[in-house]
Amino acid sequence: EQVVEQQQPTDQEQEKDTTVGGSILELMSPAVNTIRTLRFATPFSGGRTPGAILRGTIDSFTQRMEGVDMVSSPQGNSITMLAVLVFLLALTGTLVFYVEPAKFQDGDVLQQIADMDARLSTVVGQVDELTGNTAVEKLRKDILALSEQKKADEKDASSRREQLNKSILAKLEEGEKMFLAQVAKEEEWSLSQSKSQEAVFLEHLAKHQKSVDTFLAAENEKLASQTQTQLKAFADASSAQLSKQQSTFDETFKSQSLELSKFIKKHEDAFTAQKKVHDDQFKLENQELAVVKNQYAGAEAELKKLVTMNRGNLPDIEGMLNENVEHALDSIFADHTYMPDYALYSAGGRVVAHSSLHPSQTTTNAALKLAQRLGLRSSVHPHANKWVLSPMMAEMPGDCLALNGTSGHIDIRLRTPILPTHFTLEHVHKSIAFNMQSAPKGLLVEGWSSPAT
Repeated sequence: EQVVEQQQPTDQEQEKDTTVGGSILELMSPAVNTIRTLRFATPFSGGRTPGAILRGTIDSFTQRMEGVDMVSSPQGNSITMLAVLVFLLALTGTLVFYVEPAKFQDGDVLQQIADMDARLSTVVGQVDELTGNTAVEKLRKDILALSEQKKADEKDASSRREQLNKSILAKLEEGEKMFLAQVAKEEEWSLSQSKSQEAVFLEHLAKHQKSVDTFLAAENEKLASQTQTQLKAFADASSAQLSKQQSTFDETFKSQSLELSKFIKKHEDAFTAQKKVHDDQFKLENQELAVVKNQYAGAEAELKKLVTMNRGNLPDIEGMLNENVEHALDSIFADHTYMPDYALYSAGGRVVAHSSLHPSQTTTNAALKLAQRLGLRSSVHPHANKWVLSPMMAEMPGDCLALNGTSGHIDIRLRTPILPTHFTLEHVHKSIAFNMQSAPKGLLVEGWSSPAT
C-alpha cells in the first residue's frame, strides 16, 4: 500500500506535473515557430542545412511530448523535463551559432530568445522543487559543458569564416587576374584588327587613288570654268555699274561746274565792285596827296618868303626849325617797338568792321550816309585801313577813325593766325593834341577763330 501510494501521485502533484508539462510545451512553441521561419548559414554534407535537420528534430520531439503521460511518474516526468531543458539549451546554442547575423539581429528573434530564457528559468525552478539540488547541479554542469562546446563551436565557426573569407579573396584575385588577362587579350586582338583594317584601307586607297586624282582634276577644271564665268559676269556688271556711275559723276560735275561758274561770276562782280571801291580810295588818296603837296608847296613858298623877310633873324629861325624837326622825330619814333607788326595794312591786316562813327565822318561819305538812313549794318569807312593800320610820317590831330560815344570796337583780320605776345596802340602826341580826353583809357583785345565778315 505504501509503495502504491508512492506510485500514485496526489491530485496536487498531478496538477503540478501537468503544469510543468504545459510550461515545457508553452516554452517550446515560440522556439519551434521561430526555427521554422529562420534560415541557417552553412549546409552540411548531403545538402541539408542545420535548420532543416533541427526543424525535423523539433517536429518529432513535439509529437513525442504530446504523447507522454505527464501524470504517470513524477520522477520520469522530471527526467523528461531535464532532457527537454538540455535539448532547449543545445537548441539555443545552435541558434546563436548558425543563425544569419542579419536575422539574428532581428528584434522579434531576440525578444523570443529572451522570453525563452525567462521561461527556462521558471521551469528550472519548478524542476528544482521536484528533483532536488543534485539534479540541478548536474543540469548546471551539463549547461556549462554545452556552453564550452558552444564557445568551441563558435571558435571553429570563426575559423571557418576566416578561411572562407580568405578563399573568397583568393577567388576574387584569381578572377581579377583572369579578367585582366582577358582584357589584355581583347585589346591585343582589337589592335591587330585595327592594323589589319588600316592596311586594307591603305590598299583600297592606293587602288582608287588614280580615280580620285581624275575626279579632282575634273572638279578643278569645272570650278575654274565656273570661276571664270562668274568673274566675267562680275566684270560686265562692274563695267556697267562704272559706266552708270561715270555718267552720274559727269552730270554731277557738270552741274557743280555750272554752279561754281555762277559762284565765281557772282564773286567776280563783287570783286570788281570792291576793286572799284579801292580804286576810288586810291584816287581819293592821290587827291589828298596832291592837296598835301600843294599845302607843302605853299608852306615852302611861305617859308622862303619868311626867310627872305627875316634874314637878319636866321640863327633864331634855324634854332626853331631844329627844335621842330626834333619834335617831329620824337613824335614819329615815340612808340616804335622795333618788332614785327602783323596788324599793318601793308602786312595783310584789314579792318572788317567797327562800331558806329562820329556824325562828322558819316556826313562826308555818301555810302555810309545811305546805309545809316536805311538802318543797315554799319559799313567799313573807306579810309579805315589807312587811319588805323597804316603808319603816318606826320601826325595830324583829327586825321583818324573817330568812333561815336565813349566806347567802341574795331574788328581787324590778320593775314595769318598768330600767337600774340605784345600789343601797341599808337595815338597822337600829347604836345600837339587838341584834347587828350579823346585818347583811349582802356583796351580789351579778343581773338576770333574766324572774321566777323
